[in-house]
Amino acid sequence: MEYDVLPGGGREAGVVEWIGYRATAVLPIFPPIGPAPAALPSPYAPVGDAALPAVTDDTYTWI
Repeated sequence: MEYDVLPGGGREAGVVEWIGYRATAVLPIFPPIGPAPAALPSPYAPVGDAALPAVTDDTYTWI
């Protein structure tokens, strides 16, 4: 479990769960890196260019 400190001083427990690397494509991860690892042919594939596209209002849905 992961504990996050809340503004009032309390704690909130979150569950950490391992998932397949391809499932990252649809997760609301910030910065929006999910599609990059999901596009790899395997989780052990070498990454030639680790640069990601710019985060803008057009490329990311802010929640």
